Amino acid sequence: MMVAVLVPLGSSVWCHSQGTQLVPEVKLTVTITDKSGRYIGGLRKEQVSLWDEKLQQDITVFQEESRVPGSIGFVFDMPRLKQTDLYDVFKAALTSFLAASGPTYEYFMISFDSKPNLVTDLTNDRNQIFSDFVKLPLTAKSNKRALSDALHLAIEKSETTNKPKHVILLIADDKDDGSNLKRAELLTAIKKSDVLVYAIRVVLPGGTNMQSSFLNELSSVTGGMAVSPRSTVEFRDAMKRLALELQHQYFVAFHPTGDGRLGAWHRLEFRVEPLLVKEKASSKDLKKVALFARTREGYYVGK
Repeated sequence: MMVAVLVPLGSSVWCHSQGTQLVPEVKLTVTITDKSGRYIGGLRKEQVSLWDEKLQQDITVFQEESRVPGSIGFVFDMPRLKQTDLYDVFKAALTSFLAASGPTYEYFMISFDSKPNLVTDLTNDRNQIFSDFVKLPLTAKSNKRALSDALHLAIEKSETTNKPKHVILLIADDKDDGSNLKRAELLTAIKKSDVLVYAIRVVLPGGTNMQSSFLNELSSVTGGMAVSPRSTVEFRDAMKRLALELQHQYFVAFHPTGDGRLGAWHRLEFRVEPLLVKEKASSKDLKKVALFARTREGYYVGK
């Protein structure tokens, strides 16, 4: 019987030579849950399969990555955070998040209004991140928001680190009227990168915090997720869930077969076999438990 661990509540492409053929290797971060959202650990390679443009691939690496070194870039609209009365909530949540992320991560921080600003360059000093956060100005110099420019700066900064896992945490509304970069250009840049984007949307008091199609698209294409908390409790829960998720993911690598044209977009599908579990501890009867995988939607060959 297959055994898994239930835990309560990106990809990168490079090339190497194989004879005279240039063979790309793709690596992915995969999140696997059951239907209630509990993270599933302890799976084996035989329980999963990967499809690249409808061609099944040979998975060369499949392992849990709770201690895989990574980088986390915090990107947020500080004035908006203050206006929503979430500043103190986030300050406390940031302390817990940094403590939970462990010593294998390094961090950077970007704040933005009409322009993005790299507040803290890459560092493994978690105290510096917190110290720089509390020193940030709480008022905006402009009413415009350069969301796309800020995320593009975060992508560029993530690509300068040699860590295998790159995470961007965006805390902002989806207002984006001050960027030089167009949204379509940002989406292309994200698809060409190896970042995992997580977005927590915040809106002004009196607003309705509905799901943002823009933030949903940016995060889902990377294998991340976007949430729209409607209270301080939901905001804290979102931060806790994200910290937990980063500790319960899988590292996957494969050498693609099929169309290897440079610049071609390849759509991926990651499948997980259902678990067989006992109906009751004293029972011999087994039932199937459906599992769900979340990872990048695809990758560009040669990038």
